[in-house]
Amino acid sequence: MQDRSLAPHRALLHPLWLASLVVLALNDHVFKSAGVLPDVITGKLSDFAGLLVAPALLAALTRVQTRRGWWLAHLAVGAVFSAIQLSPEVAAIWSRGMAAIGVPWVIVCDPTDLIALPILLVGGRVLARGTRATVVSNLRRSAECAAATVGLVFCTATSYDELFRGPEFDVVDICLPNHLHLGAAERCAAERKHLICEKPLGRTAAEARAMLAAAESAGVIHCYGENWRYAPDFVEIEARIRAGVIGKPLWLRGREGHFGPHTPWFYDKQLAGGGALLDMGCHVIGTFLQLVGKRTREVFCTAETLHHDTDCEDNALGIMRFEDGTVGQVEASWTVRGGMAVTLEVWGDEGLLIFDRSALAQPIKIFARHATDAYLMEKAESDRGWLFPMVEEYRRYGYQGEIEHFLDAIRAGREPSCTFRNGVEVNEVIDAMYASARERTWKEL
Repeated sequence: MQDRSLAPHRALLHPLWLASLVVLALNDHVFKSAGVLPDVITGKLSDFAGLLVAPALLAALTRVQTRRGWWLAHLAVGAVFSAIQLSPEVAAIWSRGMAAIGVPWVIVCDPTDLIALPILLVGGRVLARGTRATVVSNLRRSAECAAATVGLVFCTATSYDELFRGPEFDVVDICLPNHLHLGAAERCAAERKHLICEKPLGRTAAEARAMLAAAESAGVIHCYGENWRYAPDFVEIEARIRAGVIGKPLWLRGREGHFGPHTPWFYDKQLAGGGALLDMGCHVIGTFLQLVGKRTREVFCTAETLHHDTDCEDNALGIMRFEDGTVGQVEASWTVRGGMAVTLEVWGDEGLLIFDRSALAQPIKIFARHATDAYLMEKAESDRGWLFPMVEEYRRYGYQGEIEHFLDAIRAGREPSCTFRNGVEVNEVIDAMYASARERTWKEL
């Protein structure tokens, strides 16, 4: 009968495993970018540390209970590691496979890395001593889960250097916190990668202009990721306005709101650059610029922090006056209850257009007495009572059309309809609105 006394998750609190995890984290996220050690040392250090961390993590995640299972986990890690280091094709397949599940793990094929393989035997023997199953406290269990999570993250972490030494690719989609946009754009443009950056382009217009300059200097195709532009409803709205159905637009009113972002960096002005106006108002401003098609002459704005603990504004109301006299009213909020609120009104001299994509406006309405864990829509706040699921949310929000348009532009070798120049214009309006809010006066652009 096999020994079923193993509890591999306990190895995740062994001093050797924790020390290896710390080395892996520091090496990948500090040493490699700081240049304090030669590349050959930092590269091999990650191999040794990773081969100590990964097998125990695999055994814990697969919940093996036998010595045989424990060593099979080590054998599996060693086999994959060897195949990757010996075969560029396997390395490329592995990188693509990890990217397909959302893990940016780029592997560089290097047979000299096989020097680290003996550490598997050392780690397997030493860490096995800490896997004897016993009753553990909830605190220890929580610590083990935390260690497993951190270990998984650092086993799949990479750096720009590793990224660009890896398999060839053509496009980078910058989906990072705002304070990282500029550095990522400059580095990727220097590597001649086509760029799409999710809104806002920069924390400030100065950052946005620097990103545009980097892309244009490198001669790469660049796209500002304003998803409203590509949402099917907004494509239809623009077509009707262009056709003159409501005459000349005179006044536009747009709103986007929810009860605040889920990620802490949004609430830190140094990292985010601003609050609801920059995060939510950029959609409305970009749409107004697109629909009116004229330069903004002046703006006025009030920005307030009404609820959240943040040095950013959680509500903003802005007015845009365009050079042809058209007026746009921008509303952005992090204090809207009930889910995502997206509305647009365009008042023309021959008609009126109204759009509402808020929760209550969804065509499907469900009343549920019991809680459901099914996904409904972005920022949904209820799991019972009246529920409002959104069908094909990714497409209806415009994200699918945005990516498809960008890739079509790359294939055709042409400029997308929304480039970094559009992002710069949005940032310029927002900068002026923040200045208006500080000085409580109209600001010219």
